[in-house]
Amino acid sequence: MASSVLRGRRFRRLRRGIYAEVAVADALEIQVDAALLVLPGDAVLSHHTAAQLRGLPVPSSRQVHVTLPPAVERSRAGGVRSHVGTPRIVRHDGRALSAPAENFLELAETLCLVDLVVLGDAMVRRGLVTCDELRKAVATTGRRRGVRTARRAAQLVRAGVDSPMETRVRLLVVLAGLPEPEPNVVIRDEVGEWVGVVDLAYPDLKIAIEYHGDVHRTKRAKWRSDVTKAELLRALGWTVIILTADDIESRPERTLLRVRSALVEAGHPKVPAAVDPAWRAHLLPRWARDRQDWARADQAS
Repeated sequence: MASSVLRGRRFRRLRRGIYAEVAVADALEIQVDAALLVLPGDAVLSHHTAAQLRGLPVPSSRQVHVTLPPAVERSRAGGVRSHVGTPRIVRHDGRALSAPAENFLELAETLCLVDLVVLGDAMVRRGLVTCDELRKAVATTGRRRGVRTARRAAQLVRAGVDSPMETRVRLLVVLAGLPEPEPNVVIRDEVGEWVGVVDLAYPDLKIAIEYHGDVHRTKRAKWRSDVTKAELLRALGWTVIILTADDIESRPERTLLRVRSALVEAGHPKVPAAVDPAWRAHLLPRWARDRQDWARADQAS
C-alpha cells in the first residue's frame, strides 16, 4: 500500500528510497535534507548552498554544495557538488554550514567582484560578520583560488547597505573612479528634525542618490514617502538624483555623468576629468548575463 501511494501523483522521488510531497519537493531545504541522507555525516553545507540557506543574495545553483574532509571520498550522488576542506562550522536551523567569513571565501572562487561585494554587504547587514572580520579572513586565508577577488571585494564591503541594488549603484560609481558616496545616511534639517534616510549620499556636499525599485511602484505609501522626502531635501538645498533599474542597466554612462556633474557643481575637490571605463569589465557582463537577478533585487529594494 505504501509503495503504491509513493508512486502516485502526490509524491516525487528525490533519491533512491527518499520521497517528498510534490508541493514542497523543489524547496531548497527539502533538496538539501534529501542529499544529506546519502552523504557522510561530516559533510558541511557550503558555497552557494550555505548562502542560499541563510537567505543571502547569490546566483542560484541547482546543485547541493558540500565540503568534505580530505580523507573522505568525494560524493558521486546526483545533484551534489563536493568540495574538499575543513571549514569552521556553524549551525543554522540544525544543519552544519560553513561559517560566514569562510562562505565568503568559498564563493570568491566563482563569483565576480560585484556579486561578491553584494554578498558581503548582505552578510554585514544581517550581522553575520563584520567588515573587519571579512578583511581579516581574506588576509589570513591559505586559499589560492579567488583570493585576489576576495581581497578586493572585502575592501569594498560596507556596513548599513539595505539591498543588492544599492550595492550595485555604489560600485558603478566607485569602479568608474568617482568619489565614494556613504550608504544610508540619516538627514536632519537645520533644527535637528528628522527628514529621512537616503540610500547613498555625499553629506558635506548635500548630494543624495536614491534608488527606486519596483516596490516604489507597487506600494503607494512607500512612493508617497519618498516623494515627500525628495521635496524636503531639495527645499533644504540638496541635489537629489533618483535612479531606477533602467538608469543602472540600460543607461549607466548617463547615470555616471549625472553623478559626476553633481559633484563638479558642488565643488568636490577630487572629481576626475573623465570617468574610468574600467567599470565596464565588472558590471556590463553581469548585467547582460542574468536579468532575473535584477528583477529579484528590484523587488527587494
